[in-house]
Amino acid sequence: MKDKKEYAAHSTNEIVIRIEQDIKKGLDKQNGRYIQFRLAFISRENDRIVKHILHQSDVIERKIGATL
Repeated sequence: MKDKKEYAAHSTNEIVIRIEQDIKKGLDKQNGRYIQFRLAFISRENDRIVKHILHQSDVIERKIGATL
């Protein structure tokens, strides 16, 4: 069984691959060299909408030109 660090690294890699694929498809017209992502949980507490940041990635250099 993978330890937490290995699992987190694998999960982060999977998310980065999907982001890179979307950028390649032109969904993001920005051509920045770096990406960063956040996983947010949005919920309702009474009559308020509350956003909790569950994870914020490090700044990641894009794999420009890489085959995904």
